Amino acid sequence: MTTACEFGAVEEEVKTLQEELAELHAKEQSLASEHTEVLKEIGVKTQQLKDALEKKEKLMLKLVEEEKKALKKEKKEMEEQKKRDKEEMLKLVEEEKKELKEKERVWEGKGKKFSALL
Repeated sequence: MTTACEFGAVEEEVKTLQEELAELHAKEQSLASEHTEVLKEIGVKTQQLKDALEKKEKLMLKLVEEEKKALKKEKKEMEEQKKRDKEEMLKLVEEEKKELKEKERVWEGKGKKFSALL
């Protein structure tokens, strides 16, 4: 093989290798660009997750506060009902006392009449 032929073959090999290298550089650029886009998406999703977690925390605190208020209200209502029930019971007891006194007075009157009959 002549030097000129060898030169032509090596020149062709260099040209092929340069084209392959250019293709690889282009692929690298494409991948780098895609990588950058993925990193941006990761950043956006991370921020969205952070925001969602903060919102969740605030809502959980709000739910706890609402539950506390509801429990306080329920407790107050129960205490008020207990007080009303107690007052009602005292009222009924007083009424029963009055009825008993009235019956006692009636029986005393009947007892006097009975004694008078004897």
